[in-house]
Amino acid sequence: MTNGRWYSVCQSDLSAGANGDFALIDAGARGLVYGFVQHPYRVRIRLDAPGTAAWSPSSVLLPGTTFFISRLPRSACSYRQISVKVNAAQGPAWSGSQRTTFGTCQPNLLVRPIRGGGDWGPGIGN
Repeated sequence: MTNGRWYSVCQSDLSAGANGDFALIDAGARGLVYGFVQHPYRVRIRLDAPGTAAWSPSSVLLPGTTFFISRLPRSACSYRQISVKVNAAQGPAWSGSQRTTFGTCQPNLLVRPIRGGGDWGPGIGN
């Protein structure tokens, strides 16, 4: 909950395989990005947006999933694209990435994705 509002945990359902998803919330001068990565071990998460230095969000490992959240340097409405890149910090080599393009933005609401996709799975460099 933020600013007295409840928001869903992203747009995708949890599945039996590797997956991840994230969303933006327009929460004033500095928006929020949050999401999850399905992997049974601790992962390192990096977020990247054009015109902004890459950063690592706060994260917590839950059973089978890592949840992450971070304040954005600017309003969520100013981001048209954000990428998440993930590497296993424990266990076998595993990585993933997802790039999402966002559409229109309204105050205090989720910024809806218009296009996205990613690769998740064993190995390095997915």
